This record gives sequence, structure tokens and C-alpha cells, in this order.
Amino acid sequence: MSLTAEQKVQLGNILSTLDTLGFHEAFNLWKLYRDQNLQRIALQFHVGSRVMFKSRQGLPVKGTVIKATRGSKTLHVKADDGRLWRVGASLLTKI
Repeated sequence: MSLTAEQKVQLGNILSTLDTLGFHEAFNLWKLYRDQNLQRIALQFHVGSRVMFKSRQGLPVKGTVIKATRGSKTLHVKADDGRLWRVGASLLTKI
């Protein structure tokens, strides 16, 4: 989900009123929500799931999840060409 223009303005207004401690608390809350979201995404994948992602060079890589540790946001993928990858769950697409 993306923020609307109005939501961005509202968020900017809230952040502009925070002191250092308040900003630190808001940042920690954001990290908590981010981590919960990444863990929810990772739970969509299981050992044996067929996935695709883009390499750092932008090339598509297809493979199979070979390790999915509960609570981890990174999965181990064996590409169809035999290479092993550690990939963030948010970068994976089921195929």
C-alpha cells in the first residue's frame, strides 16, 4: 500500500512536531511494523516453493526454496542453474 498525497502531508506534519525522543519512538514503531510485515511475507514461502527474483544485475533467476527458517526474513534458494542464493522474502515472487 502506498500513501496518498494527503496521508504524506499528515505524516509530515506529525513528524515535524516530534522532538528527538519522539522521533526515535516513531522510528522504532516503524521498524516493528516493517519486521512484522516481512515475516508475514516470508511465511508465504515453504521449502519446495518455486520462486523467481531479479539478480543484482537485473536478470531474472528462477529456483526452488531449499531453506525457510521460521522467523527469518531471508530464504535460501537453489537456482535452476545450481547456484545457491540467500534472498529477502520481499524480493521473491511465487511462480
